[in-house]
Amino acid sequence: MSKSKEYSEDFRQLIIQHHLMGKSLCEIAEIARIAKSTVHSIVNIYQITKTVKTIPGRGRKIKTTHIIDQVIINKIRSNRRKSAKVIQNELINDLGISISERTIQYHLNESGYRGRVVRKNHW
Repeated sequence: MSKSKEYSEDFRQLIIQHHLMGKSLCEIAEIARIAKSTVHSIVNIYQITKTVKTIPGRGRKIKTTHIIDQVIINKIRSNRRKSAKVIQNELINDLGISISERTIQYHLNESGYRGRVVRKNHW
């Protein structure tokens, strides 16, 4: 399923103005050249929220707090050779927090701690 297109606030405001002038959903859809169901959803959201602005709070919520991020970074600072799996087990045992290994890798990478392997010398 593809992502839906989000229309600009000006465009949504134009649709609401036509709606407040008393035009039907079909007429507005013809003028704006979009589907009637899209016009209906824009009008419906306007009637609920009384605004055409984008509603905040969309998107994936963060799993960790700033304090947990600092704990992860401190654990890697104490021993740079620890793997994300070891840090994950320590967080579960010490704090009772279940975070995926990939999330820990993401936070470490974001903080500049990238997993690098030293190149072997063949002499």
